[in-house]
Amino acid sequence: MSQAALGRPGDTLTTVLGSCLGVFMYCTRWRVSALAHVVLPSSRGHVPNAAKYADTAIPLLIQMMRREEPQAQRFAAKIMGGANMFNTTGPLQIGDENVRAVLEQLKQHDVTLIAQCVGGNKGRRVKIDCQTSQVLVERAGEPANSF
Repeated sequence: MSQAALGRPGDTLTTVLGSCLGVFMYCTRWRVSALAHVVLPSSRGHVPNAAKYADTAIPLLIQMMRREEPQAQRFAAKIMGGANMFNTTGPLQIGDENVRAVLEQLKQHDVTLIAQCVGGNKGRRVKIDCQTSQVLVERAGEPANSF
């Protein structure tokens, strides 16, 4: 949780998500990608770990990829997770807020959203092929979904 990782062709990135959101960003032209495991929608100015918050994770991923490949300019994203894991309403339903915050940040940073697998009430196991930018999502009791 609350981590970010850089990927190159041949790498596989994995994570397990509940209400957290996986943000996979990539630049196909320069073949660099990164994944953040976003836990909360806003840092509220307190940033001990930039990957943890939607408002700081998106700029972090862009910075990581540009540091690895300075030519990279246009980025695309796939997002997954954001489940509402508790049978209740209110502040425990952070999944929806994470999705809204990440979508807002992607738009603000001019990152094109390619696909999403978000919401519901089940956690997900995610496996990303950095060669093809394919995302495999498995939810308990359901067939795997690839996008």
